[in-house]
Amino acid sequence: MANLQDVAQLATRHIAAVVDRATPVARGVALLSSATGGLAYLVGLLVFQGGWRAGWAVVGLLICAAPAWSLWTAFRRLRRAALAIPGIAIKLQSLTGDRGVRDELYLLAENPQDPASASLTGLGKELVGLRRAVDGHKRDLFDLWRTITAVTTLPGLLALGIVGSFGLLILSVVLVLAGISL
Repeated sequence: MANLQDVAQLATRHIAAVVDRATPVARGVALLSSATGGLAYLVGLLVFQGGWRAGWAVVGLLICAAPAWSLWTAFRRLRRAALAIPGIAIKLQSLTGDRGVRDELYLLAENPQDPASASLTGLGKELVGLRRAVDGHKRDLFDLWRTITAVTTLPGLLALGIVGSFGLLILSVVLVLAGISL
């Protein structure tokens, strides 16, 4: 059985690997989603007339901004997580008295995957148990909890942003076709 200090360092390397690899992905997809949402919003403003245009100006902004918002949220969380990574191992070591945290750390240590080459979603899923274990300590160790939460919520936020962006592209095409036919 590995030393708890080594296990905490390994968990920190897992978290750092996800943050390092996911930050540029989140930024790139957020930029793409922002462009897609902006395009869909402008197309709607050009296509709609009268009261429909005013309605689109309000409702369309919410619809078109939602995917980009989720992706920028993921990116912002990852940037904050990157700042907190140097102190994570120490904070994890302070929780080794908690059996749930200790068990989750050992589960991470037993995983043979190299964090630098494993899939981001796989690494995020590995940390869900640790997030649950640390959840009871989030008041005392908020940075640790927020960092683990940033990593484990990343796949969902990325999925929402990507699916929403594709939906907005389809909406743009439908709006253009509707505008042509009117």
